[in-house]
Amino acid sequence: MTRVCAPVDDTVLAQIDKEVEEKGISRAQWVNIAISTYLTQDDTKLEQLKRDLTQAVSDREQTWRESTQLRQEKEHLSAELEHSRHKVVSLEASVADIERHKEEHRRHIEELERLKVTYEKTLEAMKLKDDEISFLRGHVSQLTQSIGQLA
Repeated sequence: MTRVCAPVDDTVLAQIDKEVEEKGISRAQWVNIAISTYLTQDDTKLEQLKRDLTQAVSDREQTWRESTQLRQEKEHLSAELEHSRHKVVSLEASVADIERHKEEHRRHIEELERLKVTYEKTLEAMKLKDDEISFLRGHVSQLTQSIGQLA
């Protein structure tokens, strides 16, 4: 068996001593176990780590694409919102115009109703005057006949 010497940090040595005490083995045994474990360690762990890293990179790229897409959608929706706000303002102005026109039409209708009442009253007055004129004509006709008979 060959000996290997290597410098070790004081903090690392303290950790080794702690584990040595817990396991009840010597430093040399602990170092031998650590080296054996390191050398016999499966490359599968390294491969798994590589796969995990590749997956993490892929996930990050997907997240970045989704984030970019969401930003674009947000910008599009913001533009749509602004367009909708302009439409709302325009529609509110249109509603105000319609309300003004409605009020104007209401006033016109009231004026037409007043004119209709005046027209009907005028027609009624004209009928009364026509009746009065007919009466007077009849009376004048009788008087003319009576004067003709007397003369």
